Amino acid sequence: MQRHAEAAALHHRVHVLYLAYDAQVAHAPEIEDYTGGGVSITVVYYNRKPAKALARWKALRAGIRHLESSGHWPFDLVHHHVLWPEVWQAIVLRKRFQLPVILTEHWTGFLSAERGPLPTKIRLYARWASRFVHVFLPVTRHLGDQMQAAGVRGKFYVVPKVVNTQIFQPGKKQQRPIRFLHVSSLDERHKNISGILKA
Repeated sequence: MQRHAEAAALHHRVHVLYLAYDAQVAHAPEIEDYTGGGVSITVVYYNRKPAKALARWKALRAGIRHLESSGHWPFDLVHHHVLWPEVWQAIVLRKRFQLPVILTEHWTGFLSAERGPLPTKIRLYARWASRFVHVFLPVTRHLGDQMQAAGVRGKFYVVPKVVNTQIFQPGKKQQRPIRFLHVSSLDERHKNISGILKA
């Protein structure tokens, strides 16, 4: 997500609003602003007590008020990552400020072959939320197809994950065996390790 924001910031003004759980926060959310990678960032730290949903709503509201009062507003659109379960935040911004919403999806939960059918509550939520999203940007065509099979409706454009081509480029063919480090949960169904080795 950070790399997507930094790539977009090469051509546009990008501001990230991030809600972060912190057990050390007392009652009112605490807010911090900083800049990194050409992106301005506002982090709202909140405690989940007494109720997680209410606490996140209060954190979002505090973040919006902070953006309005600190001169970061207005914005032209909202870019949200991952539909389930937090896209409600983008929907609040759309309804309150009439902002178009685009959503980048990279959650493997939509891949039925990996996890089985989606639970009914997630399917219904995804169908409801898709009414408020202007454009879906899945990271692969297959993921977009699976989202639509789950009932998500709308415009779909594939935007692959971001790679810094100044650092990562196709290498010259080598005669010696390739040595590489793979960091993951080693869950074959989720990470496709055998497919990576074949490639």
